[in-house]
Amino acid sequence: MADESLHSPPSARERRIRRRSFQDSLSVRMLVVVLTMVMASGILIHIPSILIYHHAYLEHRISDANIAVAALDDLPLDARREQALLDQVGVTGIEVVSTPTEAGRRLGRFGAAKTVADGHSQGYSGLLGETLTVLFSPTPRLLRVVGAPATDPERRLAVEFNDNHLKQELRDYSLHHVSLTLLISLITALLVYASLERLMVRPIRRITTLLVKFRQAPEAEASVIQPSRRRDEIGVMERELVRMQIELRAALTRQARFAAIGRAVSRIHHDLKSILSTVSLTSERLARINDPATGRIAQLLIGSVEKAIDLCTQTQDLARGETPVPTKTTFLLYPLVAEVGEMLQPDRAHPIRWRNEIPPDFAVMADRERLYRVFLNLGKNALEALSPGGEIRITVQQTAGQAVIDVRDTGSGIPETALGSLFIPFATSGRTGGTGLGLATARDLMRAHGGELSLVETGPHGACFRLTLPLSTP
Repeated sequence: MADESLHSPPSARERRIRRRSFQDSLSVRMLVVVLTMVMASGILIHIPSILIYHHAYLEHRISDANIAVAALDDLPLDARREQALLDQVGVTGIEVVSTPTEAGRRLGRFGAAKTVADGHSQGYSGLLGETLTVLFSPTPRLLRVVGAPATDPERRLAVEFNDNHLKQELRDYSLHHVSLTLLISLITALLVYASLERLMVRPIRRITTLLVKFRQAPEAEASVIQPSRRRDEIGVMERELVRMQIELRAALTRQARFAAIGRAVSRIHHDLKSILSTVSLTSERLARINDPATGRIAQLLIGSVEKAIDLCTQTQDLARGETPVPTKTTFLLYPLVAEVGEMLQPDRAHPIRWRNEIPPDFAVMADRERLYRVFLNLGKNALEALSPGGEIRITVQQTAGQAVIDVRDTGSGIPETALGSLFIPFATSGRTGGTGLGLATARDLMRAHGGELSLVETGPHGACFRLTLPLSTP
């Protein structure tokens, strides 16, 4: 049954999809475009060429008429010879209209010409209009052409003839020229198509097929593009796509690991918080004992428990893959920063200066709890880089509807090796005890507010992180 299904003929829907894919393919569109452009070029070339052919036809009538007039002086003409001469020239009448001695001399018969065409004085537009009239006029017309032969420019002749022969000549010339143009267009289009198919379409089709396979199974090695040695744009695209695929596969691997961490943390988070809460209560009871050694141990234990709870919370937020929508309220920024400073001071054996330079009346609209976590993470990172007597300075200014908050410290700065992975989860700056989650979590929280967190300055004199927070009217 499996073999029968594999070799069964395609359904009507599959045939329609294949036919539509063929019609919409780049190859077919390119062939149509090339054929259309070459045909259009041929038509544009045909217009002046048929005008030249028309003009040459009129000049030949004048030149042949001049030869016929010269025969008047040498040959005795009767009605039969005259008609034979006119038929040979292809006109019904010839008249000399220029020199005084020959003016008025006629050969053949003349009628009421419906159109007067001067083969020398007509402009491009006039000749174009006359050519179109001859080609598409439904009834025969009698034409009168006045001009000077090339061999005798002093003599001007007028000839009259029926335009049936001219009409047929122009139509035959047009048919021959259009047929030749179509043949050349097909050959040129096929040659151009074959060249572009080999140089462009085939590599693009191969890349497209591999990209589709990569989307379906990014972990499969066969879906990775094998770059060629080409140095043009196709080669650059192939090499850049290979780099993109490698980076994307690495990102997918990291994402899978984070997902596994998230599932594991989600399972143990509730139980671990319960255990740590019990440890925290026990530590608080130990801290009440009137024994300095026991108090120091209890304080150390309380700090460790708080760090463990904070690590669980940050890891769980990161594992969710999205930051919850903040609940915004309007509050003063100065008390929040002061509260963070008081929270950080007991963690230091040597005090540091926490310079809160936020104006007391400066208000923001944000999620106070999450913004508190952002300042707490930045403060903890700054404390780790400070030596005794160091300083953390927080300033704010309002610019273009945003609150621009700078958190600057006087520490040792951030190592150059850590700058590229500063906001990547679990990528630490080299200090012991760090998890690499603080800055990543803080930036996610700021972006959830519609703002941003970035490093604007670092060096031996310290580092400065900048928070941008949109200001909303209360």
